[in-house]
Amino acid sequence: MRVGGITADADLSPTRWTAAIQQAKQRGVNPLVSESGLFFRVPITNDVATYFIDQKYDGRDARKSD
Repeated sequence: MRVGGITADADLSPTRWTAAIQQAKQRGVNPLVSESGLFFRVPITNDVATYFIDQKYDGRDARKSD
């Protein structure tokens, strides 16, 4: 996933990402399985690209998974 609009001073530490995912899971956001993965800033644009493997989600299935 590629996300734009991320400020240059945003905290992109692995600890912060994991905490944000854990908070979302506590609020009931589904389906979240992974709590860590690969993320990096895209040169020039400052966008952030992320890659989190989630084995309980089938990207080929348009229906909502629980």
